Amino acid sequence: MRRLQKVNECRIHWQSLDLNRVKAVNHDQLAGLQIADAVATSAYYAVNMSQYGETEDRYLRLLARNLYRARNGSVDGYGLKFWCSDAMEGERQRVLAAVRGE
Repeated sequence: MRRLQKVNECRIHWQSLDLNRVKAVNHDQLAGLQIADAVATSAYYAVNMSQYGETEDRYLRLLARNLYRARNGSVDGYGLKFWCSDAMEGERQRVLAAVRGE
C-alpha cells in the first residue's frame, strides 16, 4: 500500500487509512473478503473449463457493474488485480472482455 501512495493515478483517499492498522485476516472471518472471494471465483470460472468442458461468465457479468474502476473506466489494476504469468494473458483478456460485456 505504501507503494501505491506514490502512484498519481491511484484514487485512494489516504487520509482515511491508518496503514499501521492494516492486517491480514482469513477470508472466513470478514464479509468483505467473502465478497472478494465471490468475485475471484466468478473470474476463475469465466475462463477455466468445468469438468464438462464449459466456462461460465454470467456471475462475473452480473458483478461487473459493481467493480471499482479507474477514471477511464478500466477495472484492470483497480477492481480486478491479476497475479499471473504472461502465459495466462489470454485468460486475463477473457475476464476483462466479460467485464466489458463483450
